[in-house]
Amino acid sequence: MSTPELLKVKHTLHDLTLPEEVQRTLVEIAEDHEYEEALVANGLVPRKTILIHGPPGCGKTSVAHGLAALFKLPLYLVSCSNVVGSTLGTSEGNIDRMLKSAYLNTHVLLIDEFDSIATKRGDSEDGAGRTENRIVNTILTSFDNNRPRGLIVACTNLFERIDPAIKRRFDVILEVPLPPQSALLKIAEGILKDRFDISAKEIVMNCSTPSDVARECNRRLRLAIVEDEKKNRGKKEEIKRRERQKKIEQALNVPQVDKQPEPQMALRQL
Repeated sequence: MSTPELLKVKHTLHDLTLPEEVQRTLVEIAEDHEYEEALVANGLVPRKTILIHGPPGCGKTSVAHGLAALFKLPLYLVSCSNVVGSTLGTSEGNIDRMLKSAYLNTHVLLIDEFDSIATKRGDSEDGAGRTENRIVNTILTSFDNNRPRGLIVACTNLFERIDPAIKRRFDVILEVPLPPQSALLKIAEGILKDRFDISAKEIVMNCSTPSDVARECNRRLRLAIVEDEKKNRGKKEEIKRRERQKKIEQALNVPQVDKQPEPQMALRQL
């Protein structure tokens, strides 16, 4: 298993365009932590484990970035494709170490592709089926016996594949749907910021997800920046060319200094 990757936090929650229900839940999570002492005094604890599901490109990982920014915590990424091992017991050990990092350190642990390790348990007796069941049991035991110091945020595109018992262990389950076109337009306008006369509406017409919008906006900006730089360089080169030409012309037009006549004294003496 590779070690969790420290990410640069790219978004705040204010940068995101989310459904009202999702926004309300995130506000509640923030308030949980702000009033943690009062909750604990009444036998409750802040919500710290969050399962986010939705179609690809809807902004699930952006929510994790926003939470890290909100709580001013480092953000670490673990891709579950790097967790599953080929030898007996390797996967369980990797998962135990992965979750233990969240129990021992105050950070946001983002677990991507969570469905690949939290698949529904079945009755299959083959090697793969037994391994999947052991992995799920490891996750359940870990969640039952520990609480993260920061946050655990697991993301999945395949919510229906996750074992029901694991779903029940999460404090919060958030569904992030694809946003409407009006929300995509707001995202595009926020990225473009009226630069280079690029049409946000034109971009949104050909995009269906926030990640599509961001990718196309950045592509258009790159093209515009490069084209603008080409023009600037062309202008600068033209200015330099004219300056060189001017210097040459000035050098060619410098009047010759007249030679002084030779003294006549020597001729008279002759």
